[in-house]
Amino acid sequence: MAVLDLFCGAGGLSAGFEQAGYDVVGGVDHEGAFAATFEHNHDAAFVEADLSEVTGGDVLDRLGYDPGDLDASSAGRRVRGSVWRARRRRRATSGTSS
Repeated sequence: MAVLDLFCGAGGLSAGFEQAGYDVVGGVDHEGAFAATFEHNHDAAFVEADLSEVTGGDVLDRLGYDPGDLDASSAGRRVRGSVWRARRRRRATSGTSS
């Protein structure tokens, strides 16, 4: 089954899909800094795009796929805020300021 990973970041969710036997055909994220890591870890193309500004057709065109080629899409939530909150919580409970 072919999967497109939206908001892919470095590709953690893609790794899970691949381990489950899915074929990740591409990843999309608005932060281009993830491209090298995503493409290193997955045999799939990375598309740098803000999904609020492009259509699904635009993304598929960039990847060379048609809508019927995909079986599923995945969309993970941004981790950065969660990590920041967890660190802040740890600092607050440990009494440190950094």
